[in-house]
Formats: sequence, structure tokens, C-alpha cells
Amino acid sequence: MSAAGGLRRSLTALAAALVAVAVAAPAASAAEEVRELSFRASDGVTLHATVAGQAPLTRRPLVVEFSPYGQGPGSHPPLGPEFNYVYVHARGTGRSGGAWDIMGAREQQDIAESLRFFCDRPFSSGRIGLYGFSASAIAAYHAMRRGSLPCVRAASMLAGTSSLYRDLIFIGGMPNLVPATVVTGAIAGSFLANLPGRAGDPASALSAPGGVTNAVDAFLGHPTEDGFWGPRRFPGPGGPPADIPILAATGFYDVESRGPFEVFKSIRRHGGRLLVIGAHDGEAGGTGGVNPHFRRWFEHHLLGARNGADREPRVQLYVGKGSHGALRAGRWVKVDAGDWPVPGTRWRALHLDARRSGSAQSVNDGALSLSRARGGAEQSAATVPSNTFATDPYTAATVTNVQQSNLSDATALTYTTAPLSAPVMTVGPAALKVRLRSTAPETDLVALLSDVAPGGGSEPVAAGRLRSTFTRLDRGRSLSDPDSGAIVQPFNDFSAKQSVPPGQARDYQVEFWPLGNRLERGHRLRLSIVGTPVSFLPSVPGVNSIAVGGPAGATLQVPTLPGSDLCSALGGRPCPTAQPASAQSCLARRAPIGPKGVGRIRLGMTRARLRALGAGRPRRTARTYRFCVKGSKRAVTAVFSSRAGRAKVRLVSTTAPGHRLRGVGAGVRSTRLARRFPSRRRLPGSMVRAGGSSRRVFTVRRGVVRSVVVTERRVVRNRRALRTLLRRAR
Repeated sequence: MSAAGGLRRSLTALAAALVAVAVAAPAASAAEEVRELSFRASDGVTLHATVAGQAPLTRRPLVVEFSPYGQGPGSHPPLGPEFNYVYVHARGTGRSGGAWDIMGAREQQDIAESLRFFCDRPFSSGRIGLYGFSASAIAAYHAMRRGSLPCVRAASMLAGTSSLYRDLIFIGGMPNLVPATVVTGAIAGSFLANLPGRAGDPASALSAPGGVTNAVDAFLGHPTEDGFWGPRRFPGPGGPPADIPILAATGFYDVESRGPFEVFKSIRRHGGRLLVIGAHDGEAGGTGGVNPHFRRWFEHHLLGARNGADREPRVQLYVGKGSHGALRAGRWVKVDAGDWPVPGTRWRALHLDARRSGSAQSVNDGALSLSRARGGAEQSAATVPSNTFATDPYTAATVTNVQQSNLSDATALTYTTAPLSAPVMTVGPAALKVRLRSTAPETDLVALLSDVAPGGGSEPVAAGRLRSTFTRLDRGRSLSDPDSGAIVQPFNDFSAKQSVPPGQARDYQVEFWPLGNRLERGHRLRLSIVGTPVSFLPSVPGVNSIAVGGPAGATLQVPTLPGSDLCSALGGRPCPTAQPASAQSCLARRAPIGPKGVGRIRLGMTRARLRALGAGRPRRTARTYRFCVKGSKRAVTAVFSSRAGRAKVRLVSTTAPGHRLRGVGAGVRSTRLARRFPSRRRLPGSMVRAGGSSRRVFTVRRGVVRSVVVTERRVVRNRRALRTLLRRAR
């Protein structure tokens, strides 16, 4: 059997297994009562739904799912008999009419209308929890772009995407063939399975295949992140819904792993949680998976149970000891944290080196070291398609616990560290800065991180992907290391391709999906530059060369948790540790809020003036500076009028409880706000202006002041500008 033939057979088996996972559903319990319902959307299209619950079907909170896979009543998660379950077939799928909209604006409107319809049914208590897994999670996230949804009190999402383009369909700008094939095949399969139910409405059977056409057009007709993908991102322009607490779950090896991490960044200020325990990739062994967590979440928010779900850590991570297989077998470490990336994470630069490591049977067998080699060199390899089960850990983990990345070594460039003398927790975003030269006008940069055991076996733990014609980087939206300033999570611009002449060297920043692995004593970390996995549409064949050593040499940024010292583990001096936030020069715990700013942070200041204040090193984005506050985890944020270097502060926001105006600050009840500011003016979006012409605004949620804002009067009058600046301050 040829290697190409074997890869094709493996890919076919993988796609078939993924389709089976997408459409499989257990049979409904005999104790359940099941009802089939149809209702009309505002444009006249008939949508179909299945309602199931413990018999008899009485008033209970609803757990609602919207999916294109047309499953039956047994598809709901086992969260208990206290809930009724509603499964809505997306338009153009299952037994619903119309054509599938691929989670666009029409489907988002369908979801809102469906929720309003079910909220008032006799089997509903008027309290709804949104549930989603993969496609149905993506649909729910996109629907929440609209803000609040009728009767929704909480959401539990398993996998799903923040950006459908970046997180699933075009990873790094590379067309991801398997998900596109799986989704289209699953929708077509559910459509055929439900044809008997369409006997009374033959017209719907004629319109539904248009959804498959829409899916093919999305994959082939929109290879850049153009306007088609805009409505398919979360959150929307107005930010995430402040009144829907979301539990976002995923796994480090999930096929949609990146999405929930990005979702969490936008929901963490609104009671959101991140649980990394496993999704398509299977649960961490011995944990019971996500369902117990989802049940507690819904019991707390829908039933009012005092079960402590709201007091659990914001971030819970199950980190495998060396591989996906180890994680599934129960060999893991649990990390609880208050944020992502985990506070205190430090990134260590490892340099690609032409010296041989003596550990790999690859094209070059290079080294990965703490110091940069003085002499520069270029190392080259042909762009040979690679085995998905060796080089795409996320797709492969859907169907198997065992992947061996060294199966691709014969055609790869590899760079391997020395054996570690102590365990190291590598958890967080990672990035590769590399100078690439190719003989092809377009090629793919596929970088693989592997955990190499003492016996030589290597298992992939993370991957980074980038198509070479996407050369632009949005530095303002990229994450930088607060110590070195190096980019550790690049945000590449996929809005348009740029021409790269063959033979011309370009610098690239490659984003790895979130890394979560414990490197054990005696193990090594390996970076491999491999060919495009066959699960992606390939680029043009050619020879790729990368620069190693010297000033232009490639550098890998590796995240390490507090307590892990990668430098010492590799035989060097201890890594320098950053000064703890409490010891840095932060803003005062107590500060006045005047008409022109908060303490020393004033409207009209430039970036240079803010840096000259000596208030520590602010966390920077393209439009904001965020300053720490002594003795507090809260911050003061200055929002600039533009990205320009001379732009001035247009809004100052503080969430520190010691920063108060007339005794009112973050954490104070809105009743005190009402007493202290009798001339206050209510503004749309849970905001209160201190007075009729005041520059100071309070943001309030659930009866508690969340922040105090100082801005220009013209901004307060312009609601859209105010919402935009507040969103940037979050």
C-alpha cells in the first residue's frame, strides 16, 4: 500500500467517524414524554422542534438546543429530570423548512424567535438555559451577538467557536477540509433521515438542499475573513450579553479548542467560566466530563440551587502529563485560576539551532536551546503532505487517543531540547517567530509541539498553522509578554492575501492553539516544521527554508506556570522572575474621581505622559493602557481616541472599590447610588450618569456598581461612541 493511499484511507475513516459522532443520538428514555412541535418564523418558514421531559410533561425550566443535525429526543445531555429539553432543527435541516443559513443573521433571528415562542408554552417555567455542543454551541454563541435573549438565564457551551473562520474553517488562513466535509455530510444525512417526516410538506424538501450549497459556497467562496464572516463571530459589536452567565467548556486537544478560550476573554467580566476538561477529544480520565458541571450550572441559575457553582474558580484546567492519551487515562494535573492566561504565567524564549540534538530521525535533527547561536543559517525541507494522525492533534484526537508525531520526522525539520531535569508545566498561548523563504508563491507554515519521552516516542501537544500569503499582523490585538514585550499570541490579519514572490524572505508570527501539558523529568520538548496535514486543502508544492541562529533566527515563546523553571530544567541559570504585581509601582488603592479623570490618570493625556507617571508597566493594547491598583486585582483603564501614537485619552474607567465618587464605587449597591446622586440620569445599557451634564458615568449590573467612568460630555451624549469606548475598557 502506498503512503498516499494509506493517508487517503485514514482521512476517509476519520471523516466517517466524525460524521457518526455528529449525528449519533441515544434512544429516548421510556420514562420520557416526547412531543413534536412546529411553528412559523417571522418570514413564514416553518421550524420543527422536539420537546422531551419526564412524564408527565409539566412546567419546568427548559434546556434548549439549536442544531443543524436534526437529532431526536434522546440527543439532550443527561442533566436530570428537573428540566424539560427542547431540540430545535435549524432551518433547512432535519424537518425544518427553508435553507440553512450557516449560523448567519437569519438563523440568529430564528433562535431569538424560538426562545420567545417556547418561553410561554405550558411546559415552560419561563426560565431557559441554552445548551450547545459544537455546531449548536456555535449557533448559540452567534445568537448571543444580539445581546440579551428572551427568558435565557444561563448557558452551557461545549466546544464551539469565537470566530467560525479562525477557529474551525480556515485555521491560520488554511482551508480545513475535514470539518467542512463532516458538517455538510452530517446535514445531508439528517436531511435524508428526516425525509419521511416531510411527506406533508414537500416544498420544504425542495428548499432544504440550498443549505448544502450555502456551506460549499462559504468554504470555497470566502477564503479570506471578509464581510461574510463578520456576523459569525462572538461577541458582537455591543459586547457579550451581561445578563447571561456562560460556562464555556472545551479540551486542550479539541477540534475547536481555541474558540472557548477566546470566548472566555470576553465573558469573564460577566460571570463567565472556562472549563478545560474535554469535548470532541474525550474527557479527562476519571472526571466524569462536563455533564456534572453543566448540571450544577443550570441547577444554580435556573432552579436557584445554592450548590456553590457560582463560587468555583473562574478557570479550571485539566492538564495531561505528556500526551492526550495520558490525559484520557487519568494522568493529569488540575490547575485552578482566576483568569486565562493563568496569572503569573511567564514565557521563555527557546531558539532554533542548527546544531544536532541526536534525538530525531528528521531532515536536520536541530536543537532547541535557551541561547541564540551566533552564526545564522537556513534549513530547508520540501513541502510534503503530512499524516493527519501525526501532525494535526486536534482532528486526530476526535477518533483516537494515540498520536505519534515522529511518524512525520522523515520529511520534517525538527528542533529538540535537552532532557529536562525537573517537571515543567507548559500552559498558555505560545508563538513562533520565524523568517521563511519558499520556492512557491503560497505555502503553509505548520509548526508542531511534541512531548518526547526518554524512549524516543513523541506525542503532539499543540500546533500552529499559517498560510504564507497572510503576512500582516494586528499588533494591537496580539498578546505580548509583560516582561519582554515579545508577542506570545499573534493576531494575524486574514482580511486579504498579500503577494509574496517566490524566493523572498518574510517574517511571520505563528499562533499555536492553547498549550496545556506537563513535561515530565527526562522528557524533551520538540518543535517540528511539517508539511500541510492531509485534513487541510494543500498549498502549492515547493521547498521551504527557515532562518535559524543569528539575529534573524526563529524563536519559540513557551508559556510556563508559576513554580516551573524551564531554564533550570534545561541546565541553565534560574529563569528571571517578574516582580509580583503587589510590589510593582501601581496606582493608589484610594483615589479621587474628578471631572477629568481618576487619580493621576486624566483625560487628554498621551501615551508618553502616562508612561512618565511612574505607575508601573501598564498592560497595553492598540487603544488602551490598563494600570494595576495596589492591594487589588482591579484596574484603571485609559482608552485612547485612536491607535495613533499621539492619540489622547478619551475615557478613563476604574473597577477598583477604593476609587469612589461621593462614597460610590465598584461593588456598591445601586440603592446607595440613588441616595447619593438624586439628580442622576439613566442611560441605555445599564448605565447611570451622575448628573444632567456630568462627565461621570456608573455602569450597573444586577443592582451593583461595576465601574466608574470619566469621559467627555460629547461622548456621553453619543450613545454609540460611549458603548464602543466602554467595550474597549473591559
